[in-house]
Formats: sequence, C-alpha cells, structure tokens
Amino acid sequence: MSIDVTFENGKATFFSNVGWANLLAFAEEYGWTAARTGAPEEWDAREPWPGHYDPAEGQKITADDARRIAEALRKGLNDPDRQVAANRVAAKLSGELQSATSSPNATIQAFRFEERALAYWHEFILNALESGFSIG
Repeated sequence: MSIDVTFENGKATFFSNVGWANLLAFAEEYGWTAARTGAPEEWDAREPWPGHYDPAEGQKITADDARRIAEALRKGLNDPDRQVAANRVAAKLSGELQSATSSPNATIQAFRFEERALAYWHEFILNALESGFSIG
C-alpha cells in the first residue's frame, strides 16, 4: 500500500504508508497541528467526512495546511537533534500500532536521515510550500 500525493501544481510523489505516517508525525513533533482534510469529490455528502490524513481516499489538503506541514518539516530537518525526534516519533507510532493490532512486538523503524530520503522530503517540502494536494 502507498500514499499517492498529487499537488495542485501538477507534481506528484508517493510514500509508503509507514513513510507517510512518519512524515506527518515528524511534522507534528515540530509544531504542525492537523487541520482536517477536505472530503474527496466522490464522498457521499450525506455522511460526515472524518477529516483524516490516512488512509488515502482522495481527500484534499488546503494550501495553508500543506504550507504548515512543510514549515514544520523544514524546522525539523534543520534541527541538529532531529534523529532524537525521529526516534520519539517511531516510539509513538509503534505504540499506536501495538494498540491497534494487539501485538506487543510490532514496531515502526525510526526515519533515517540519509541523503536520498532527505532529497525526497525536500522535494515534498518545496511542492507543499507552493500548493495544496490530494491524497489518493
């Protein structure tokens, strides 16, 4: 499974489900607060939209929310202690996974700030500073 991100500026990227969870939780670690997503076009308007960022259902992220995600990620990537924060994020996500699956040994690995991964996050940041996006 993956998260396909399509920016309003026409660019697109994708993340694994774990990669997306890491990205959002890392942004939260650096001050981003989820604003709620907009309902996908095919959503039945008679049902309230839950506003979640995962799973991918075609939901829309406003340009303002995208910019705030990008700013929080940029702040985190510039932090010399970013690996400590990534380890905290992994522990939090692992706890959520363990609760959801009733599996005490389930774990999420901490994001590693390797050159290729950093380039990928920086590309996401540049696009998110420029436009909103949808998650499919």
